[in-house]
Amino acid sequence: MAHRNYLIRYSNGFKEHISHADLLARTGLVKVGHRAYLSTVSIQEGILQSSGPNYLPGLFLWQLAELLEYERLQTSKGQIQQLEKMGWRAESVA
Repeated sequence: MAHRNYLIRYSNGFKEHISHADLLARTGLVKVGHRAYLSTVSIQEGILQSSGPNYLPGLFLWQLAELLEYERLQTSKGQIQQLEKMGWRAESVA
């Protein structure tokens, strides 16, 4: 598993730790420290640029009475892509 040794700060105050491979794939970064960068793009755009998966490995089991449901855990990247397929756009959020 890749180490997430680089810190990205977004203009809205969010922070994200990423791997070196993700750092190389990102655009719109300004170096502000040894392993710290300031992003000039939104967090949604930054997440979509990452090389991570849409779902985490493994399954989660939900049980309600006698009903068992298996579910995969979606990452932020996967959630944003799913919302965009449904017509949501980041710029529509105030």
